[in-house]
Amino acid sequence: MLVSQQVVFSLFAAVVVADDVGYEKLYESSATEVWPAQCFDAPGLPAHVHGTFLLAGPALFEMGDRAFQNALDGFGKVQSFKLGGGKVCFSTRMMQTGFYNASVKAGTIGHGGLFMETVPPRHCETLHPMCNMLAAGDNNYVNSFQVSADEPNKLLMVSDTTKMVDFDLESLSVTGDHTWDDHMVQFMHTAPLGSAHPLPDPAGRGGTIGIASGLPEGPGQSFVDVYRLDPANPKTRELLSRYSVDKTAYFHSFGLTEHYAIFPHNVAFDTMAMFKTFGATIGSAMTSHWDGIRVVQHNPASVDKEPLVFQTEPFFHVHIANSFENATGIVLDISSSSSNLLATALTIEKQLNKTIRDSGDKIHLKRLHLHLSGDQKGKVTTQTLSVESRSSEFFRINPLFQSKEYCIYYATEWFHAGSAYASMAVLRHDVCKGERTYWAKENWYPSEAVFVPTGTEEADGVLVFTALDGVNGVSHFVTVDAATMTEMTNVALPVRIPFTAHGEFYAGVAAAAQSLATETMVLV
Repeated sequence: MLVSQQVVFSLFAAVVVADDVGYEKLYESSATEVWPAQCFDAPGLPAHVHGTFLLAGPALFEMGDRAFQNALDGFGKVQSFKLGGGKVCFSTRMMQTGFYNASVKAGTIGHGGLFMETVPPRHCETLHPMCNMLAAGDNNYVNSFQVSADEPNKLLMVSDTTKMVDFDLESLSVTGDHTWDDHMVQFMHTAPLGSAHPLPDPAGRGGTIGIASGLPEGPGQSFVDVYRLDPANPKTRELLSRYSVDKTAYFHSFGLTEHYAIFPHNVAFDTMAMFKTFGATIGSAMTSHWDGIRVVQHNPASVDKEPLVFQTEPFFHVHIANSFENATGIVLDISSSSSNLLATALTIEKQLNKTIRDSGDKIHLKRLHLHLSGDQKGKVTTQTLSVESRSSEFFRINPLFQSKEYCIYYATEWFHAGSAYASMAVLRHDVCKGERTYWAKENWYPSEAVFVPTGTEEADGVLVFTALDGVNGVSHFVTVDAATMTEMTNVALPVRIPFTAHGEFYAGVAAAAQSLATETMVLV
């Protein structure tokens, strides 16, 4: 039996007031599945937008007698929106991962590493003290990417580990934990950490660029590997660059240009802190550690070549909007905050308490120029791109301009209309023209907006996202003209979607319009 929502809320003493109506519903469980899909007319959707928008996030925050304390620990769920023929077909399913399945079998939140311990806490049996370290750590809902265009329905679901989950886009099914057949990791080393934001290779080689951050199993230094995943060999990682560090580094995201990979060293992973809890919590192992910004060459490959190190004022980051090379160096557009938000901001207690969330750190988008040549060689110059009284995150751009010089980024904005964190909007910021435009509705809470290209110009496209109407407790599928921010489609959905992580649009991966029109809905 599930813990009631009232019990969960009493644990966290939620505070909700009129100007944040329904915001708390982002952190209420919504495990209802829609399968097969339910189809809706979407007359404002451009006919040439054809594909599948996949959006994932935590959707179940309790099981049996236990509840999660950190929203990021919630059991993952995927939402699929098949677009084409003037219709949108919606389906959603819980992710049948090893962690989820073991928890269902146990009737409570199972073993495995979490950001924070559950309420009440879990315990290993006396004879099996390492049960959390040995459990399936595959609750990978954070992001997804397509390995090969030749097999468009085969995706990898990822988080900040090197463990990836094989996922079928058509059936919305986890098909297994992805295995590696290579020997990239050095002898007597382990590489448990990765990034939830692998990026397309900008060097023209094809495939995806990812990272592995690891440590020795005995004396020695930790390391950071940059690798390429070839679509023809999806289980083999090609090492492009490696460098050593004194402390094991943690990167949720990294920068990538045609020739360089960029790593802001601001969080270290303290393995001893994790061992103190026998692997039960990883949040306590994420420690503040500023060690500069390291730049390594991936094109051509430069294994064991020492990185360039740039120093600037310490900061924490979560996401990177884009990075590219110019005449004098590297431009890195990156989020900046004074605290490690991954470890602190998304506790359910804080998100449900208006006073706490309204007093939290602001997140800004900053442009860092890492000078590789010229009079300022080796230095960093900084410019704040976002509005300083607001927070901006979940940055997206036209993917055709990834790792290239660009003008326009899109973001989720908080504190949009004043002092309330939950005053949210979708921002379009043309940095070159200095123009900001928005999609916003009072007491509506949008997800990350994903850009779907429809032409060759930077602004030729459509934004796709979901938004929770807090007053009515109903989630909507929304499309917006990426040039004008004019709403094109707004469809109410049959189930509420809680807080989500990242979405991706897979062009052309959708059923034909005729079959879209004939799909039906089953609520499970």
